[in-house]
Amino acid sequence: MAFEEVLGIQKIWNKPMAGFFSMGEFGKTKAGTTQFHGTTISWVAIKEK
Repeated sequence: MAFEEVLGIQKIWNKPMAGFFSMGEFGKTKAGTTQFHGTTISWVAIKEK
């Protein structure tokens, strides 16, 4: 699904982009245990001034 998400962002912004994809984020739950939370995608559109 990540590929389709990136293509969707590219179609909307229609600009050169740079990004970061992270797989495997872990963190504490309310119960205090450590658990897998998911993935993160961060994108930045690049334009000239």
